[in-house]
Amino acid sequence: MRWVADFLLSASRSSDDIKERFPEEYEARGRDLVNYRIDDEAENFVDLQKRAMKKLDEIIASSEGDIMLVSHSGVLRVIKCALQNRPLKDIKRMKFDRGTYDIMEIPPGYEASFKTE
Repeated sequence: MRWVADFLLSASRSSDDIKERFPEEYEARGRDLVNYRIDDEAENFVDLQKRAMKKLDEIIASSEGDIMLVSHSGVLRVIKCALQNRPLKDIKRMKFDRGTYDIMEIPPGYEASFKTE
């Protein structure tokens, strides 16, 4: 199953290509995008948010002033959900175009812990 996960996670694959070659996996991920894992080694969006927010907490604790994060849209989406107290299912509605940026403010009173779904 690991090769299927690698194939599905490949950025060079189109949705149509994945849907055609792995229809069951594609459908299962579509039913529960936030929690879906292709296998035990894969990460879902809940896992990603925990990992990203732990690192962001470390960065905030060791920094003064503005912070610039450079990442792909999946990481930015889960961070934005956490900072805005939005459910992870909202990632489907967030749009980050390639080569653009988004300014996210750390809410007043932000503490280095957050709640996950």
